[in-house]
Amino acid sequence: MNINGLAPGTILKGEKYEYEIHKVLGSGSFGITYVAMMKSEDGSLPVAVALKEFFMREINGRDGSTVSNSTANNVFGYYKKKFIKEALSLGRLNHPGIIKVIESFEANNTCYYSMEYIRGGSLEDLIERKGSLGEAETVALAIKIGEALEYMHSKNMVHLDLKPGNIMMRDGQTPVLIDFGLSKKFDAEGHAETSTTLGCGTPGYSPIEQATQQKTDELPVTMDIYAFGATMFKMLTGKRPPESSSILNDGFPSRALKNIGLSRRLINVVEKSMSPSKKNRFQRINDVLYAIRPLKESHEKTIIDNTKQQTPDNQQKKRKSVSRWFYVNILLSIYMTSGFFYEFSRLIHGKLATKNCTIYLFFFSLSFVLYLLYLNKLIYLNRLKKSILCFATIFFSMGTLMLCISERSIEFGLLIMAISIFATFKEFVKQRK
Repeated sequence: MNINGLAPGTILKGEKYEYEIHKVLGSGSFGITYVAMMKSEDGSLPVAVALKEFFMREINGRDGSTVSNSTANNVFGYYKKKFIKEALSLGRLNHPGIIKVIESFEANNTCYYSMEYIRGGSLEDLIERKGSLGEAETVALAIKIGEALEYMHSKNMVHLDLKPGNIMMRDGQTPVLIDFGLSKKFDAEGHAETSTTLGCGTPGYSPIEQATQQKTDELPVTMDIYAFGATMFKMLTGKRPPESSSILNDGFPSRALKNIGLSRRLINVVEKSMSPSKKNRFQRINDVLYAIRPLKESHEKTIIDNTKQQTPDNQQKKRKSVSRWFYVNILLSIYMTSGFFYEFSRLIHGKLATKNCTIYLFFFSLSFVLYLLYLNKLIYLNRLKKSILCFATIFFSMGTLMLCISERSIEFGLLIMAISIFATFKEFVKQRK
């Protein structure tokens, strides 16, 4: 495609700075964006910036550096005024998540505005490079994007074309909103300051009403909220979001999010944001942020806990604790096994009454098995079953103790009783932490 842009080396003079065109960065139906070197009058070193030129591809040509107009009516002049007015509105925005406009000016029979040049690539590039983003990374980026949208909405502006391709990554970490070609400014009463129609946006990122509702006197923040949810969908799955008409007819594809193991809360947030009916969406971007911020706190806490567990000091303490209890268990098992065979030998030689001995061996054996399973953690038990096992061990140990007293074998019963109570107490303390 012939872009018909300015040649490299072309000099443009703005109101404050001078610009030398370096190369074409991109183009669309209403403009061409260049990388230019910005020079100031104080003699400081040139700085690379992005310079956007208003150029309607269907009706404009170029005579040298000057933009020509092929139509007899004043369509080009009309939209040029709107371009300048929107550039001035953007210039008043000051937020780390929104591209900073340096100045706007007229030259070559058209208009321009210069912006900071972000080298980190777009969010779309990041997704393509990784395939998809995990839940923690998506939530962290979504909060920053949402905060930038919230700031825009507080200034009575909407973006209307939010998508990963229009989000640059400053230093590879901070998302920055760019390309406000469809954005609109509203006054304090919520009425549109310009009479331009709403753009259709990008398929997959624009709701149904954006294509059908051509003019509005309300601040349509729910359109940005839909695009915000679709952007999260793309980050999480790596796939283009379904069009709003498909969601209306076939339902939201929640299975695509469930299959990658996302939390139910995040799935609900994305689904509600992308509701085909605007009244069923979040009504403010702040409501979306309120819903996803707890997820970020949860992920950060998990990372901190995992870091603590992996520290050398904690690993050493864990090894020492495991080693100490391992030897205690071995000694206890040997002692209790010896006691068991001692009592069994007494039964064989007739030194225990048959009636008492049968009951005694039953209680002793059951207590012995239960406690070994519990103390050595040979089986997995949830909290309720583990608590029941602790009480069962105490109960059978008390029965064993009573029988041992009657048979003058009190030392075994006391040992089982004491350690069972200690193990139960230790388990309860652990569960309460």
